[in-house]
Amino acid sequence: MPYGLPEVVATPPAHEVEGSEADVGPVDVVLPPSPPCLALVEYACNLWTPFADACREARTRIPDDLHPETRDACEAILAKHKAVTSWGNPCGRYARLLCTESGEASERCKSARGRISLLTERREWNACIADILWFETRKLRR
Repeated sequence: MPYGLPEVVATPPAHEVEGSEADVGPVDVVLPPSPPCLALVEYACNLWTPFADACREARTRIPDDLHPETRDACEAILAKHKAVTSWGNPCGRYARLLCTESGEASERCKSARGRISLLTERREWNACIADILWFETRKLRR
């Protein structure tokens, strides 16, 4: 034994180890579903990417799952978004939503149109879909 290393002992085969048959087997782990509003934020973050600034902001402003009306609204919004199979141009749709709410001449609308044209050019559809999703949650209880 050079340098004080212990002597290596061979491990016996599994069938020779007492109780090994009962201790080994697949473990089926089923996690409980996330509350609806947290699931909505997780869905949006998967569309944005988990490291996006919008995702970080959404994680700090999760709607209140303890409030029954908010929880139901989160479920409805999430179900509606998951059911959509074709968005057309979601970036253009998001710009129209913002401009309809804040007015065509508003700074918010102009900023959205600039950002949306860039996202459309890059074909960042998922980010626009997540923006629409988050836009629809803006009035939910926090």
